[in-house]
Amino acid sequence: MITTIIPTYRRPDILGRAIESVLAQSYGDFKIVVYDNASQDDTESVVMDYASRDARVLYHKNPENLGPVRNMIQGVNAVQTSYYSLLNDDDFLLPGFFERAVKGFVDHPEAMLSCTKTKVVNTVDGSVILRNQDWQEGLYQPRPDLVKKMYTSHFVPTGVLFRREIRDALGPFEASGSDSLYLTMAAGAFPYMVLDHYGGAVTLHENAYSMVGEGIAKESITVLYEHFVRTMSAATNAAMPPEIKALMLMLIVNSYHQIFDSKRLFHYLDGRQEPNIEQLVVLPSLITNRGLVTKLYNAAPAFSRSLLRRLYMAYSGRNQRRATSEHKLPGRALELLLNKPDNYVELYELVAKG
Repeated sequence: MITTIIPTYRRPDILGRAIESVLAQSYGDFKIVVYDNASQDDTESVVMDYASRDARVLYHKNPENLGPVRNMIQGVNAVQTSYYSLLNDDDFLLPGFFERAVKGFVDHPEAMLSCTKTKVVNTVDGSVILRNQDWQEGLYQPRPDLVKKMYTSHFVPTGVLFRREIRDALGPFEASGSDSLYLTMAAGAFPYMVLDHYGGAVTLHENAYSMVGEGIAKESITVLYEHFVRTMSAATNAAMPPEIKALMLMLIVNSYHQIFDSKRLFHYLDGRQEPNIEQLVVLPSLITNRGLVTKLYNAAPAFSRSLLRRLYMAYSGRNQRRATSEHKLPGRALELLLNKPDNYVELYELVAKG
């Protein structure tokens, strides 16, 4: 059986889209557990309406807001079924995901992950990014070169089916909520299946966590250091070959370099104030892309900094537009994404084909 965990917070209008994408799966041996992060809106009534019609839909409401990562982690910790999947309330599964992912486990029982590819759909402009096209279908074993590949082209949990043993060995998730680090640790410790199938759709919109304040970089410096220490500890204690473990520790340091360099860069470019920003001297290397921009900004004469700020913002915007302009959703699919149809099945099929 599969447990699908849906953490949610104040998105009752689109939560049904995520729930129905699970209910529409051809493989029916699953349950859905919605973890409401103390929304105090119509979320409970939306979920209970589904629960009244399908006993596989369950509801848990937190007495207080735990934050998105802790809310998701409590759901993973509660899993008792053989498999589980993670589905954000603003994303949805595509047809055939469960059926193909479970078949991957049947064909290769040694695999601990069954990974499908994902489509990243921008609901603002209707553009689509096809992720993981550089992966070929097959069974993969832990190897240093593949660990690097997973780090740079990681699978999104929306399209990944996990065996429960992953949680027991590595913990429920990476402390900061990093998909990249957690999937990379899993790839360094266990065999995994890659399937040539698009199993999930991730949506980008104006209120998406990854598009508001650069996601995890919004956290305080103290909290981020705590995340870093916990993640390093999890990797150190994981059962990995020594050469992979050493690589994994370096990748974790690199990832947190990016996070802290982002905080410092945003501080300079946007004037975001945070206590102790100048004390970021332990982790930040200032040799990441954003770190180098920060060094340039610090070295530039004061009169030129406003120009540097504008150039960087223009460059970032150009890169983002270029990355999301290759493919467009069919007009009908975008219409269904932006509205609440009577039946979401047409949307799932259009996105899968588009």
